[in-house]
Amino acid sequence: MRKIKNTALSAVITALLLAGCDSAESFELAPISEIRENFSQTTEELKASSFENLDFSKAEFSFPEIDSISKLSLITFAGKSLREMYEFYCDSLETLMPGVYSEEEKLNGILLSDTNRDPYLPYLPIDEYELAAEGGDLMMVFRDSKCYMQGAGDIQWFDNDDLYQWKGDEVTSIPFLDYIDSAGPAVDYITDMNREDKYELIDGEISIKDAAEFADNFIETTAFTPYETSVKKRIIAADVVDIGGGKYGYGFLTTCEYKNVLFDYPELNGVNRAKYVMNDYDDRRYYSWYGQAAMIQSDKVFHMIHPVADYSVKETETYTSIITLQEAARIVSEFYSENMKFSVTKVEAVYLKYEDTAFPCWKFIMRYGGNVYDTLVDMHTGEVHVYIQVGK
Repeated sequence: MRKIKNTALSAVITALLLAGCDSAESFELAPISEIRENFSQTTEELKASSFENLDFSKAEFSFPEIDSISKLSLITFAGKSLREMYEFYCDSLETLMPGVYSEEEKLNGILLSDTNRDPYLPYLPIDEYELAAEGGDLMMVFRDSKCYMQGAGDIQWFDNDDLYQWKGDEVTSIPFLDYIDSAGPAVDYITDMNREDKYELIDGEISIKDAAEFADNFIETTAFTPYETSVKKRIIAADVVDIGGGKYGYGFLTTCEYKNVLFDYPELNGVNRAKYVMNDYDDRRYYSWYGQAAMIQSDKVFHMIHPVADYSVKETETYTSIITLQEAARIVSEFYSENMKFSVTKVEAVYLKYEDTAFPCWKFIMRYGGNVYDTLVDMHTGEVHVYIQVGK
């Protein structure tokens, strides 16, 4: 999982880039069913529109199969005892590395640290902790030359070292690196998971479509937390990575989904994924992220970053009518200066997470000056939120 590095824009840059910080005083609402029914016609009208600063001619549009959408309260996993979480970790090791570790190796290898109280405490075996404290949120780590696994209320990282064995690297621990950073150069970036293109993995060829179906099924059917949640994961894109020796790997990129609506994720094509800048006009710090599941064999996911959301949700407000796409486009156009000429590449519905709340928004992914302006309009209030991604 990658969390945005939030760095505020200076007041000078904000003044130059933004025409104003207030959303439109009034806007049109329409039933979601009507918006969905007329969506194709609306997108064609936007592609032919003549906004001074927005070019929709090459934009991709999507809208989920929904009749209502909700404002969400996010509830962080909590309540399991330390012993329950330890037993879940033992079970997870057996699921992800079947038959590799004995119960004694698990007992001696699963280490804990109270990162909330003191991140510099040494990792200690479970039997050296005072179980009277029973804190299930303690960080748990399993690390040896064959496997790295970390988490608290859920599995946050997993790597079984297959990539390093393939590359012939001798390592004593798995570094905290994205698969693409440690494996090799990306040769393709894919958003269509139905493509039949085939690449040679270390055990033979497999198509993008078949590999994506395998990874999706693995994520869907594997328990990465002992807690119940209605938040699902969806593959949104993939990097094809050259791992050397004429072989390749798939790095599938994921985000969360609730009732067919994705949670916000950063643009992943043609940008510096590690560098993001936030507009600070409303003093908010948003949360936008992606997870990852990587394959270098056709029948195994060997590397994962945040394969599951670490929260459940509760609907606090539900809307059957929202701001129309046309109105959202007008709000975005009026928000920015007319001197900025944006190319809009994608428009979709997402949940924007801020602290413990997720707001349904129209999201416009827009390019200007080599950078990406992720611009979101709250579907209920018309409020505008922005973060900027720096181009490579």
